[in-house]
Amino acid sequence: MNLDERINIAERILTDFVEIIFEHVSEVDKDFSIEEHFLIELIGQRESATMSELASFFSTPPTTMTSIVNRLIEKGYLSRCRSEKDRRVVLISLSAKGEEYYRNHKQEYKGIFKKYLFNLSEEELKKTSQLLAKVKKALLNK
Repeated sequence: MNLDERINIAERILTDFVEIIFEHVSEVDKDFSIEEHFLIELIGQRESATMSELASFFSTPPTTMTSIVNRLIEKGYLSRCRSEKDRRVVLISLSAKGEEYYRNHKQEYKGIFKKYLFNLSEEELKKTSQLLAKVKKALLNK
């Protein structure tokens, strides 16, 4: 198998995986856009972030990120607070309602992963985890 064929296979697998996640999000969360959902997920993993960090992560203009964050603040899922280290810095974090949403979805994702990964042997699961970690590292190093 040549490099182009391997890239095509990897691309198809990753696309299928992302489609499964998007499908799940759209089925469960009719009140949220995909961007809003993933913003909550990102902040849940990081605990807090600045607006510029969020805009950079999503490769979106700060004004667009501000409107997404404002919608989620209005819905009660996010909050703004000043950094303890530098009072000039405004941090975006999950509200209590946002934390509950994040925890619930984390459990749902675990259920999805169990469902799809159940048929893998321990060795296959280990290799899959190693491969995904390797792909993540390569993507982060660009």
